[in-house]
Amino acid sequence: MRQDQQQQQQQEQEQSRKKKIKQGGEEEANEYSAIAATIKQQQQQQQQQQG
Repeated sequence: MRQDQQQQQQQEQEQSRKKKIKQGGEEEANEYSAIAATIKQQQQQQQQQQG
């Protein structure tokens, strides 16, 4: 990936993070990402068990 593409992606992620913060505070944004990470881990574990 070119550097300018990477910077654009980072800016977009930062903007969506700021929107979440405005809507419900930074704590909720952190909580949301923690929950998403937990769900992802659970899905990966389930796939490993099935395989």
